[in-house]
This record gives sequence, structure tokens and C-alpha cells, in this order.
Amino acid sequence: SSSAMVMLNEDGTATLNTGAVDIGAGQHTVLAQIAAGTLGLSLDQVNYGGPDTDTSPFDFQTSASRITYTCGKAVTEAAESVRELMFEKAAQMLECDEGDLELGVGGVIGMKGVPEAKLRFADIAGYSLFVPAFDPGPISV
Repeated sequence: SSSAMVMLNEDGTATLNTGAVDIGAGQHTVLAQIAAGTLGLSLDQVNYGGPDTDTSPFDFQTSASRITYTCGKAVTEAAESVRELMFEKAAQMLECDEGDLELGVGGVIGMKGVPEAKLRFADIAGYSLFVPAFDPGPISV
């Protein structure tokens, strides 16, 4: 079993962390490519944080070619979760339904058929960091 963490950074890049160790077969490159492909980013927009016993998620073992299959699946699921959250925030920002949105190349989400209505991942990250997650309603004084 494998686990992965994908985080959207303030500059619109993504950081990937797994417990997988690269034993010379390019595992880190493959995992970064999987994250990039799932998020519509270029490979240079994905930062791979190497395994760290304090902060990396669990990975059963690094052996043979299992990393691409097992850890790759975990990376895909983590990146899909990030993508879903970004679509949710982008829909709020563009005041539309999530189904009206599409993933663009290079870190953008836009409205289908409306080329000028698009947001960079950095815009979505900023919104997520600095806009309250809920509206408490009117405040009585």
C-alpha cells in the first residue's frame, strides 16, 4: 500500500510527497509526471519532496517496478482530490457550476466556451488562503 500528498502552492505550482525511494529507475520523475498530467501542469511546475521519515506519507516498500503502479495510483488520487477542490473554489470565484469548468494546460481552470473567464492556479490558491471558508451571516452588535 502507498500514500501520497499533493499540495497547491501559492505560486500555482504543486508539491508532491511520497514515501517512495528512487532506486535509480526514475521513480520520482514518473510520480511527478503523473501528478503533472493529472493537474494539467508541466513537469517543471511540480516539485517533488523526497521521502522524509517525519513528513512523508507511508509507502510499503520500494522494489522492482511496483512504485509506478501502487504509488502512482496514490499520486493520481491525491492530485484528483486537489483538482476537485480547485474546481470547487474556481466555481465560487467565477460564480458558475463546477460542471461549466474545464482544466486548461499550464495551471489554469476556465469556463467552457468563455475564453476570457479563466483563473490561474495561483489565483485559486490565493483565494483559498485568504477568503473565509464560510460566511457567518450578519453580525449583531
